Amino acid sequence: MSLRFVDVNGDLDGFADTNETIDLFLRVRNPARSQDLTNVTIAIHSSDPKIDCIVPVEVAIASLPAGAEAESPLPFRLHVHPDA
Repeated sequence: MSLRFVDVNGDLDGFADTNETIDLFLRVRNPARSQDLTNVTIAIHSSDPKIDCIVPVEVAIASLPAGAEAESPLPFRLHVHPDA
């Protein structure tokens, strides 16, 4: 799995800073050589008090063929707490 994120507000420097909102895109890979995956869902959760919001908590990837990679079609939107 890999990720990329985009600053939604703040200083737009590519880092999730205090009181900033970011869009997080996750890239997943199906390591199987001959088995396609269907109804793939990515879910994230944080117990870190510095992350005070994640919307949505799940993003669906319709299918993932054997050996293929896919990026979440929708981002997870995270907000870094103002006191982080």
